[in-house]
Amino acid sequence: SRRESRMNALEALHSAEAHVFERRSVVQDRLLLREALVAGRGEIDLGELKRALAARERSGELLRSEDEIASCEGLAAEAEFTGWAYTRRESCGRLGREVSAGALSPNQSSAVAGLLDSRSAVTILQGDAGTGKTTCLKVVVDGVERDGGRVFGCAPSSGAAQVLRQELTAEAETLQQLLVNEPLQQSMRGRVILVDEAGLISVREMRDLCRLAVRNDNRLLLVGDTKQHHSVEAGDALRALQCYGQIPIFRLTEIRRQRDPAYRQAVALLARGNAFGAFNRFNRLGAVREVRGSALWTTAAADNVRTLREGKTCLAISPVWREIHLFTAAVREQLKLAGLLSREERIVTVIHSLKWTREEKRRVRSYQPGDVISFHRAHGIFRKFETATVRRGEGSLLVVSDALGAERRLDPRNSAAFDVGLPRDIAIAQGERLLIRANLPAAHLQNGDLTEVSGFSAEGAVLLKD
Repeated sequence: SRRESRMNALEALHSAEAHVFERRSVVQDRLLLREALVAGRGEIDLGELKRALAARERSGELLRSEDEIASCEGLAAEAEFTGWAYTRRESCGRLGREVSAGALSPNQSSAVAGLLDSRSAVTILQGDAGTGKTTCLKVVVDGVERDGGRVFGCAPSSGAAQVLRQELTAEAETLQQLLVNEPLQQSMRGRVILVDEAGLISVREMRDLCRLAVRNDNRLLLVGDTKQHHSVEAGDALRALQCYGQIPIFRLTEIRRQRDPAYRQAVALLARGNAFGAFNRFNRLGAVREVRGSALWTTAAADNVRTLREGKTCLAISPVWREIHLFTAAVREQLKLAGLLSREERIVTVIHSLKWTREEKRRVRSYQPGDVISFHRAHGIFRKFETATVRRGEGSLLVVSDALGAERRLDPRNSAAFDVGLPRDIAIAQGERLLIRANLPAAHLQNGDLTEVSGFSAEGAVLLKD
């Protein structure tokens, strides 16, 4: 039947758990109950939910510490990979042969020597941005290969995987591709897996990576910094390994990217978590400028254009989308005045992701008419990269319209096949810089690529440089 049956308290709680524990390992009980009320809106009451929660705790499937709740499944996954790493700390031969350190600093040389001498199945190289991790890894990869080993690189983001291919090893893929591609896994049996941006790996991904290492006789070299961004999914896997796996950690502590000693000292304060001290140091160096009101956007935009005309790059950061859109509009106007951006524009529609969890995408009641579903893999009659627009809910199904306007019915429970977002029109012109937000192999584009618009075809397609 297409009619959606009434949800009971336990089903609402299961739905809430799937939603909150996808991105958080521990939540307050009131947050879990709130999400369960959302899942069963109008069909259950708080008393029913509290009784269901107590039953889940008695069964051992949920664990409580005062007002905080964790899932037994999440803790079991963490215990699995930390336990395996702990028992394999002295189980292997040395990682690689000692090689000439060349122009490495004493701190870098010490880290490289320690890495190559490691006997652990899992080893960590940790360092702040600018400490020379890539420089050290080039020497480590050389040492592994000179000792008869082979290195395979992977990273959570396609951009980082591309950097690995360019800088360290020709064989590198995204972590997600490695974890699902069985032929790829078989081709790298017995190798050292070098994982960049390891601080972005979730508990689930780290568990699956360690399981692969067990099956495949791989060793793991994890590179990252626990002070930087964490995974979108639940868990701080790299920190858990450091705290509970007790595996070898080699640290780079000297920032070398900034050549000006005074500026380097300010960056070092940031790396140590002293944001207030770093800000004051930057201020004394004249690196901080305050601009009030709407003049901020035109001033910053003019500085951006001046920097680009000097052949340099410029990174603009804002914590809120409203300011990003204001700054972008100001920059585009300045680029047009400078002749770096054509005044002839085309309007294109992009999809702004709502970043729902898998469970939110499974719920028919989450959707509103006009939401756009983007398929990143084939699903029923819909092919990869196709889109559909939500019209209404119909019991447990969604009624959507395809590109030709024909109505189709979609079961949203296979939520791994698509993303949900809102349509937004943007103007683009020749000379525009675009950030690619999906992998498009046919066009040789990867998620995270920056590319430039070279023009438009007669049919209206966007043409890119290179």
